[in-house]
Amino acid sequence: MTDRRVDDAVVASTTARTLLASVDEARALIVNLRGRARVNPLRGASSATRRAHARAETLVKRCAAMGDFEAARTLGGYLVERFGEDSARARAARAAAERAAGETEKAEKMIEEGLERSPYDQRLMRSRVACALDRGDEREAIERLCEYLETHGADEEAWSALGKLYAGRGEYDKALFCYEEVVCAMPFDANAHRKMAEVLYTAGGRENVRDAKNHFALAIDFTSGKDVRAMYGAILCAKRLRETETDDTDGVVPKGEGAALADAAAERLLQRYAMENESMLRVVRPQIKRLVAPSEG
Repeated sequence: MTDRRVDDAVVASTTARTLLASVDEARALIVNLRGRARVNPLRGASSATRRAHARAETLVKRCAAMGDFEAARTLGGYLVERFGEDSARARAARAAAERAAGETEKAEKMIEEGLERSPYDQRLMRSRVACALDRGDEREAIERLCEYLETHGADEEAWSALGKLYAGRGEYDKALFCYEEVVCAMPFDANAHRKMAEVLYTAGGRENVRDAKNHFALAIDFTSGKDVRAMYGAILCAKRLRETETDDTDGVVPKGEGAALADAAAERLLQRYAMENESMLRVVRPQIKRLVAPSEG
């Protein structure tokens, strides 16, 4: 049977190789772009050059992730050189390189100067949020995200980030509002439904838990039964609903709503453990059975 730890190691190794290849590609791109003339805003650039610029923006972040700040800064500086100091696109890329190098103040100064010229630029406004998070200032990050979403309200990734921040602060009503925006924008996205369900379950209350169960069920459905977190969530929702429901005739807490979903999720989970991490099956099976079993009053 395949061990999950082996799979994780393979994924990590593949990611590392991809990032290393990105650094090599970045250094080759630096050589390739060096010496090209600055882009004329009236004439624009060739399609090949535009693709190279877009790739350079991506590689700035990847080089920074690998700790090659020299390459990241070189590419960021090249974009500024190519598009000019007034280019919000180039400033955002260069600021990303400085942030990754730990120069948050320097990055913020670049961003603020860019916002003076382009106050609603999407890249710069998002970068300002990232700087606030780098400093650990969640309150400011929330304020900046709210400002950003007033202008770019169709950005579901920003709504999700804002929802996560609110949920972390225990402001569940505000978090739910944010995740509702995400679900409306991506009604068939399993992650959106699972995040919504997790906040509903944490907020508590029978109605919230019932809604959480429904969103967990959608997450399971949209992933064809592959979302492990959603399956555990469905089981916990059924357990919570069962605990808040009593039968006055014999004092037994019955298997209430969500029981069928919980049973199916439990069966699917045990199948997944048997296929992918059999060594954990002995530990997990009694725990799952205890969660789905009706309790005696």
